[in-house]
Amino acid sequence: MRNRLLLLAILVLPSGCALDKQKHFVVGAAISSWVYAETSDRSKACLAALGAGVAKEMVDSRHGDADHNDAFATLGGCTVTWVWD
Repeated sequence: MRNRLLLLAILVLPSGCALDKQKHFVVGAAISSWVYAETSDRSKACLAALGAGVAKEMVDSRHGDADHNDAFATLGGCTVTWVWD
């Protein structure tokens, strides 16, 4: 798990992607990795990441600063469970 997060940080953080999207991706990766470790089900892992992203944007919409791309970035974090088995 530690190696996955280190690799993720090396690959994602130096890129030109917006810092907010990087944070969403990392949180999605952490959530989906934990759910996958508990359930061994990649679909549940990705659904958990998607749920977290959508929930966060619902909270942000109350303040008028929701961005659906943030939810997609969080969902993108679940790719860690698909690529690194």
